[in-house]
Amino acid sequence: MSLTSVFTTGPVPDRLAPLLGDDPAVVGPYRLVGRIGAGGMGAVYAAADARGACVAVKVVHSEHAADPDYRARFAREADLLRRVRGSCTAAVLGSDTSGGTPWLATEYVPGPTLRERVRDGGPLSGGMLMGLAAGIAEGLVAVHAAGIVHRDLKPGNVILSPTGPKVLDFGIARSGDETAITTTGVLVGTPGWIPPELYQGAEPDARADMFAWGGLVAFAATGRNPYGTGSPDVLAFRVLDGRPDLEGVPDDLLPLVERAMAVDPAARPTAAEALAAVTALWGRRSGTGPGGADGAPTAVEEPATLTRLLDAEWTDIPPPPMARPGRGAPKALAVLAAAVSLALAAAGGYTAHTYLAEGRSWWAGTAGAGGDAGAHGDGAEDGAESAESGQGGEDGAGGGGDPAEDGGGQGGARSAVNGPSVTAVDGGDTFVTAEQGQVAWIVRMTGAAAEDGGVRFTAVAAYQGVRTAQLTAAQFAVTAGDRELPAGEEPLTGFLDAFQGTDTVSFLVPGAPPTGVLTLRGANHVEGGPGAPPMGLCYEVGAGFTADTEGCG
Repeated sequence: MSLTSVFTTGPVPDRLAPLLGDDPAVVGPYRLVGRIGAGGMGAVYAAADARGACVAVKVVHSEHAADPDYRARFAREADLLRRVRGSCTAAVLGSDTSGGTPWLATEYVPGPTLRERVRDGGPLSGGMLMGLAAGIAEGLVAVHAAGIVHRDLKPGNVILSPTGPKVLDFGIARSGDETAITTTGVLVGTPGWIPPELYQGAEPDARADMFAWGGLVAFAATGRNPYGTGSPDVLAFRVLDGRPDLEGVPDDLLPLVERAMAVDPAARPTAAEALAAVTALWGRRSGTGPGGADGAPTAVEEPATLTRLLDAEWTDIPPPPMARPGRGAPKALAVLAAAVSLALAAAGGYTAHTYLAEGRSWWAGTAGAGGDAGAHGDGAEDGAESAESGQGGEDGAGGGGDPAEDGGGQGGARSAVNGPSVTAVDGGDTFVTAEQGQVAWIVRMTGAAAEDGGVRFTAVAAYQGVRTAQLTAAQFAVTAGDRELPAGEEPLTGFLDAFQGTDTVSFLVPGAPPTGVLTLRGANHVEGGPGAPPMGLCYEVGAGFTADTEGCG
């Protein structure tokens, strides 16, 4: 399946590693699509937001999520990151640091890392090198202004996007051989990019990032690590010796890089000073700033700016693949989950009978509390950041948006008079159940095949909390005319020992016809009492599922 058809707007990855068996299907308001990468702290996923745009979601490994100190520091750092506003940093879209699985979502930045670009295309030169140096400096200006120190600036943490360089992974600590979280006495960073004062016991500050900035510019210009390669102790000795390999750095840029990599932190420029110096140098080179290339005055006396520099010089990065709008691509399941939770909280057990009888999504927004829950665009302050879609929660769960198409009638499910009821999303192949006002299961049906005089159904089921009841075959049935055909009694999922997760499930409904209505009810449903009432999808063997149950079977 092409990723350009999974998403509906914006840039998308050209390839992704598949999700693993223990990866969650949904995180906050985002539906995970594939893996971008993984490390000691956790994994980074490509995910779809409410608008169908690709975002990057970092999910913390369970062993770190169980550490109260780690969780507290993660929460503090995530809060700081929300304050960062720079054109050369990745915007933070939302986070949840208090849930069972801490996560952080940022804009998806397409493009190779600096290391990949140099490896595949050789060193940067001319305007591209100047754009890189200025862009990283601008990113550090924004980071430092928010009171954050990156601590692990290196070629793998800079993305060369089509619009300019982007500084990633700032301020969020990682474990093992990656960046450690801020702890007194702990050396943080990557050998060869750690400044000398940290080896001598100093705490990292903005000047440490400027040391790494100089190294990045040198690496981009020469294609070599400024202190070479080797074991951590060898690299530490070379850094403390203070003689980086700068052969090949352009002569007019060399003094600034040498200052940035000085052994004495006090001798290094600030990020703002480096940005001003690089843009002024580009202005002199290009004749667009005070003083032409030969030093003579020019007609344009205003200082060169980063925007003008990148517009003029950042030309070697091809545009990324783009989503295909208007092709009926799936919408994020998690947005539906958030909408259900918010509406449940607002409705307080509001009956679903009216919505089912009218064949509409129950959060669609008519009179009553259920409609109000989907009518507001608030929720960017805390947990409701999980309701964001892209920027500022415009289309997320708090804002109503368009989490699902209006469904058809529910067939055998029309008698429901209590609890939440949801038509289907993602092309009509998905159920959502809730328990105690919170989304419990998101069940995406994946197949219906004839077997032994009945129909075998398969699905991917994602659960949303450790208190979620097991999904059992007894919750499923097929409605064919006036008959209700049960699926059985056996559990379909294993013991739920994590906050979120997925299971692939399969169950047989004996005697089920080739076409009919498959229903799912909540684990504790009692007619007229608690628990999610039945929801229905029309199925056809070999053809799939649809939310339109009118005339089905």
